Amino acid sequence: MREAERLVSEALCQAGVAEEEIRPDAALKADLGVDSAELVEVLAILRRRTNASIPAQAIKKVRTVEELIGLVEASRVTAGLPNGESNGNGHRALHHTEHAISIEASVDRVYGILADLKGYERLFPPTQSVEILDEGSGYQVGRLVVDVGGRLQSWVTRRELDAQRALIRYHQIETAPLIGHMSGEWRCYPLGASSTQLVLTHDFVVREPLNGRVAGLPVEQAEEALSGAVERNSHADLAAVKAEAERIGATMPCPI
Repeated sequence: MREAERLVSEALCQAGVAEEEIRPDAALKADLGVDSAELVEVLAILRRRTNASIPAQAIKKVRTVEELIGLVEASRVTAGLPNGESNGNGHRALHHTEHAISIEASVDRVYGILADLKGYERLFPPTQSVEILDEGSGYQVGRLVVDVGGRLQSWVTRRELDAQRALIRYHQIETAPLIGHMSGEWRCYPLGASSTQLVLTHDFVVREPLNGRVAGLPVEQAEEALSGAVERNSHADLAAVKAEAERIGATMPCPI
């Protein structure tokens, strides 16, 4: 069990949640019955236990246990405590990026493209392969092999799919050699009946250095390599989704 997972489980138990009900995909409110007041209590417990600053506004956006675990991991990284251990360098920062693009296609079409994880092999050129490890109602777990700045990186990601809100949240549960933490969202906003704004966010930090190096690179170069790859791939991924959604629209027969 990850350190952050253990801390979250203990905090929820202290707030009155039965231990056997706590699982990564459980919705805090719908499945566990954690209301706003109890969420504030959980936040206070986690702040005391982790010695990290967890913003109240951030925790208000958390919907599932897995998202709460990811928030704790990210907050501990910024405090110099990734995954519950001191890193000894004290200067790695959690990066947040946000990119957006307008697409001449409906929200349903754009969301449908993004929900097809296996389809990423064809959709995104840097993605070399996708293996679906597990999936069920509202979630997917997959192993991806991706070209990150000229280096093949492999990781396992868990995705929470909310078709009603046209939202996909992801969190890497097994990270690549460069990455200490990676999570984010795909969000589809309607701009009209047949137009969508697609927003992609990333929250990430490089892995803890070993002898001053990360994946064979000096820490500063590792930071630059990961940040540069996220920037390039974000623009490329958004453009690929736009091209695919608009291509599908162009091939559909016109209504008579």
